Amino acid sequence: MDDIYLAESGVTLKPIPNHWGYWAGDDGQIYSTCGIGNAHGLKRDCKPKRKTTRVQNSGYLYVGLSTLCPDVKYRSKFYSVHRLVARAWLGEPRRSGHKVRHMGGKTDNRPCMLAWGTKDRNYQDNGNQGKYKLTDSKVRSIRQYLVDGASPVELRKAFCVGRHAMRAITEGLSWRRAEAGLNKNFRTWQRQHLTRSTAF
Repeated sequence: MDDIYLAESGVTLKPIPNHWGYWAGDDGQIYSTCGIGNAHGLKRDCKPKRKTTRVQNSGYLYVGLSTLCPDVKYRSKFYSVHRLVARAWLGEPRRSGHKVRHMGGKTDNRPCMLAWGTKDRNYQDNGNQGKYKLTDSKVRSIRQYLVDGASPVELRKAFCVGRHAMRAITEGLSWRRAEAGLNKNFRTWQRQHLTRSTAF
């Protein structure tokens, strides 16, 4: 099954193995292209719609997915979002018992912040997530690329930065210092290119 690209948001979707009609986005969200029919259960080819997620007691996100049963009814089952995203973008774990490692926090399920690994390695990641924060050097590079013509959406994916952080960088709401690239050239770029319709 081919990937889906959502032009309005710049999100790419990959199909989730063994879950027909459900997709994992590179924004770490789960999407559905199936709706509920009348007498025929699930119907095909709906416009991708983002699924609502909830927080488990453990701090991880989970989502309910519907499955078509032999009696032509649908039933929901809940799954961890990070495992669905990892299976869609990273493939199945190479070894039995491997867990999904989180390198950006328990609710950051973007593929670039996930990896398969041992249970011990996962514990280490949970204790060292602060080291993945943005630095002045990285923000300076992002702003220079913006000045050179790159789009915020492209840079968000390339630098594995969330949408809210990219907006803050682009609009100068955070990292308001010269060391982070907030200079005359960047201010000029803001005046010439930054509008209300800018996509992040």
